[in-house]
Amino acid sequence: GGIEDEEEVDFSGAIDITGLLPEDHWQFKAMRRLNAAYKEAKYPLKAPARLIYTGDYMNGGRIYMPFQRIPARRLQIRQKCLINDQPIVEVDVSANHPTMIFMLLGTPEKSVGFYDAIAADSGVGRDVVKDFIVRFIGSATNNIGRVKSTQAGDKAKVVASIGKLYPDFAEQCFKGIGKSL
Repeated sequence: GGIEDEEEVDFSGAIDITGLLPEDHWQFKAMRRLNAAYKEAKYPLKAPARLIYTGDYMNGGRIYMPFQRIPARRLQIRQKCLINDQPIVEVDVSANHPTMIFMLLGTPEKSVGFYDAIAADSGVGRDVVKDFIVRFIGSATNNIGRVKSTQAGDKAKVVASIGKLYPDFAEQCFKGIGKSL
């Protein structure tokens, strides 16, 4: 009972963004290319990759594969899974979007401790700082919509801390750069 014995997997309908974006959007095209490659691959719990957003396509999302739902607890089954007989690598980049921006600016080392430094300087909680920054990166305007913070003045404190601690990063905010990362 290996993957070779499984029935053909239906890779149609593998995109959970239907209705959110036009069919010719680059994200649809990218998911089609990804799933075309995975259709020919050999891996556990074979099924299409899905692009699932947290709310809407502008506020975060991830690509999910069925084998990612295998618990990573005592028995390290997921960590021992293979794709085409090659080990799977899990990557978790801390402060992913800020890191990409700092890489574009030529200073990737500045992303280390990024959210914590802004939280400490502004007096705003780290989760709220992260929520603000994700929106600052994605928004083309200063109107960022609803965030986790309910405290008046938190946005101004975070903006001021970014400008003080990371002026080169601050210049990238509210320009919609997140869409291109």
